[in-house]
Amino acid sequence: MPHLTSTSTVLAVVTHYRYERWLAQSLRSLLDQTRRPDAIVVVDDASVPPPTEIVQAFPEVTLMRAEANGGPYRLLQAIFAQAAFDAFMLQDADDWSHPERLALMLAAAERSRADMVGCQMTDVYEGLSPQAPIVVPEDPLAAALQEPTRHVLTMGTSLIAKALVERSGGLSAGLRFGADSEFTRRALFAGTVVNIPDACYFRRIHAESATQSKETGYGSPLRRSIQLRVQERARHNVAQFLAGQPSDLTPLDPGESARLIHLAGPRLRGFP
Repeated sequence: MPHLTSTSTVLAVVTHYRYERWLAQSLRSLLDQTRRPDAIVVVDDASVPPPTEIVQAFPEVTLMRAEANGGPYRLLQAIFAQAAFDAFMLQDADDWSHPERLALMLAAAERSRADMVGCQMTDVYEGLSPQAPIVVPEDPLAAALQEPTRHVLTMGTSLIAKALVERSGGLSAGLRFGADSEFTRRALFAGTVVNIPDACYFRRIHAESATQSKETGYGSPLRRSIQLRVQERARHNVAQFLAGQPSDLTPLDPGESARLIHLAGPRLRGFP
């Protein structure tokens, strides 16, 4: 089974929807990596207009756009399924990375023979009261076996091997919310998953984010209903693992991946 190394090809994937004010900073942080990604793509969820002018200021960056708005996981699944790279480095358009992020993650992947690597986050609050920071364990599987519903890795901070995505069955693209934690909890049983102790990811928390709105934020009925389904599956998979039985790697709601149109920048390997 191949594992990620310092020479693995990496595609940095920035999901975007109407976050134009922060996108340039996000892209600059990826271009400033000490170990640059082999390619960078902004995947836009049918913003009107798309952020073409912003992306064109960075000639190395590709811009692709969904034909219709459907949430970030449909975008990611389309990239995961088609892009011909060894791994994907995820980042939200309103967030940014420390310059050493990719280098540290690849080193950890090679050292641990890992298929997925997350990191600690530094939360940056804009117009909201700060909350206690999230600290994720260096051994997510061990933590999940102790407490199946615990948050053990933030997918948006992670580096994910394409092979792990395939073994895990892909994302639950039919979910508009919660598909990140749903995928992470399945991935624990399909490969080696670790977190590094370094805070390499800066997460911007603001009133416009989906996690903060009354309709879709933490604690909302919609997000809570999805969370309960995800937690039920997590408990089941832990019980199966502890009993020596196969885990259920089927996505909760596979849905359909987005149809993407190339708008600017280099063509990605794997796409026509």
